[in-house]
Amino acid sequence: MSTTSYAESDPRSRPPESWRGRLGALTSRGETDGPRVDEARRALSWWAAHGVFTEMIDRGQLTIETAEHMLDLIRGAS
Repeated sequence: MSTTSYAESDPRSRPPESWRGRLGALTSRGETDGPRVDEARRALSWWAAHGVFTEMIDRGQLTIETAEHMLDLIRGAS
């Protein structure tokens, strides 16, 4: 029995539309949980936060540095 490891992609590696399509394709094939589904969901969460943070930066409510730090936390980067 072999164990396959899975390296997660950076959410920025594809636009949110592509992540939505990936999640939809996985779901349509019956893959509703597992590392690839989790990756797509985390990437979509990252993009949602990115959009909110971008609006806050534009309104002067958040600095770019703080937004980047929070996005790294969402992504799970150290």
